[in-house]
Amino acid sequence: MRHSFVVMLSHNTDVLMRVVGLFRRHGVEVESLFFSRTANPDVGCLEVTVQGEGAFDLLRLQLAKQVEVLSAELTGLATEHQAAVAGG
Repeated sequence: MRHSFVVMLSHNTDVLMRVVGLFRRHGVEVESLFFSRTANPDVGCLEVTVQGEGAFDLLRLQLAKQVEVLSAELTGLATEHQAAVAGG
């Protein structure tokens, strides 16, 4: 099953690398990453599409604990944009 994470975070390269590193450490198969700016230039939105089953809720909680992560949400289905990017 395809899952989608939406992570609002400080617009900072170090934060982005830490967040992506969490996915790697959990052994999650990432299908696509999409980063966009928000109306606030200090905040970015990272959308991550992953494939498979796993402890994704635990990963969401760990993402939310990161200091410069403002919010982390998990959905069961990828968004239309992410499905198109991932080839689905």
